[in-house]
Amino acid sequence: IYLAWLQNRASFTEFVRTGRAGLDLTAAVADDLWASYAAPARLQWPDLAPRVLEYWTAAGVTPTTVPGVRILDLGCGAGYKTFCLLQADPSAHVTALDRPKVLAVAQDIAAAMGVSQQVTFTSSDVADAFFAEAFDIVLLGNFLHYYNDATAIDLLRTAHRSLYSGGCAVIFTRIVDDERTDSAALLSAIDVSNCAPYAQHRTFREYQRLL
Repeated sequence: IYLAWLQNRASFTEFVRTGRAGLDLTAAVADDLWASYAAPARLQWPDLAPRVLEYWTAAGVTPTTVPGVRILDLGCGAGYKTFCLLQADPSAHVTALDRPKVLAVAQDIAAAMGVSQQVTFTSSDVADAFFAEAFDIVLLGNFLHYYNDATAIDLLRTAHRSLYSGGCAVIFTRIVDDERTDSAALLSAIDVSNCAPYAQHRTFREYQRLL
């Protein structure tokens, strides 16, 4: 996928001129690219999962604070961001939702992490997902920045409908500073903005407004 991004830079001046992105990573034809993006985690998860578990612990999500937690992982990708919670709590459960080729990677990683029996794999585009009050936590993977505000709000409404009362939605994404002048995330904006029709990095305040 990084090669696709780099090759897509050749069309960046045309994108600036016309506003038409060179890639559309929200389209079904992008499945192979997203699978390739997730695939390295087959080897990397032993290093990545403990770090993510530290983030969950810092956020107050542990087997003690939320025993038997039910999680919807929207756009799960490789899946280790939530699978690490299953390793810590055998009574916890994850519903992992993504496109079929990406789910194949997540299934391999769940097996490697020893948590396959605690995961329900659901094949769907995130924009088509629907659940009703079934989860303690909804994790929105690193994808909201590929959608315009209206679609992002619809996705957040899906997350809200999927939560038990008192549940928590978690957005995993990069943010830029309010002035859009001093953020490492701006370096990737060249690629992100040219990879879907409405892609953009948002500020923290902009995500607050969407919420």
